[in-house]
Amino acid sequence: MDNIKVYTDNYYYKFGLYQMLAHFCRFENPLPDSKIVKGKACGIVFRQNVASIIYPKNEQTVQTLDIPFVCNTLNLSEINAKLEKIMMMTHYPYFECDKRVVYQRLGIKSYHQLSGAEYTVLCYCGKGYRPKDIANVLECSEKTVNTHCRNAMRKMGMSKRTELYQYATMIMCNEGRERSTLCL
Repeated sequence: MDNIKVYTDNYYYKFGLYQMLAHFCRFENPLPDSKIVKGKACGIVFRQNVASIIYPKNEQTVQTLDIPFVCNTLNLSEINAKLEKIMMMTHYPYFECDKRVVYQRLGIKSYHQLSGAEYTVLCYCGKGYRPKDIANVLECSEKTVNTHCRNAMRKMGMSKRTELYQYATMIMCNEGRERSTLCL
């Protein structure tokens, strides 16, 4: 992996995250801009609510694995466990593996992942659609859309709708790349 980057204006979040990552990556400096680590992924980008692992598909295209990284309600051991799983993901090519193998290696259940309907609703939220508008587009009730949002929030470890909307917006900002979401 070429580098690990943290994009946030919150110095304390950035400092704390680098301190925790130092345990896994053996950083010499507490706040490095980038660090070379051996592995198959080409980089990890941490933002306030998401960790993105970037995999080169070929010379022109890149695939991105987005992992919801909301730490507001987690204790330090839970954050460390999540970071450990993220770092494990960099050691093998996610998109070339059978997803069941990935889930088994990380110790997660497949039913913890977003369903197709939940991901579709998430994408519409990221485009700025309100639940009523999403219901009209998907030809279902607004209550069904809200249920999909609530289930997606639960699976991604989010406690507030604003976290869901921030995550969805970030996903849709980079719509040109192939993306996948993995809930840990």
